[in-house]
Amino acid sequence: WVPKRGEMGATTEVVVELLDLYPTLVDLAGLQPPDKLQGKSLTPILNDASIGWENPAYTQVLRGKVGMGYSVRLGNWRLTR
Repeated sequence: WVPKRGEMGATTEVVVELLDLYPTLVDLAGLQPPDKLQGKSLTPILNDASIGWENPAYTQVLRGKVGMGYSVRLGNWRLTR
């Protein structure tokens, strides 16, 4: 939900990343994003919770002596290594 911008939010099944939070705040504030900004603004989802979102979410986790663990998720699909 965005204050002073319509009704309270709606639920969605879209998978997003925390990396998308800063670009969203920059977008909502009407600021110019930095040139090499990572992530994507979630404003389209805030405007319409029913839209399709075809951006995968990536996860990287340190697994002790085993090394790094990686995962990518898109919709109902997940690949973990």
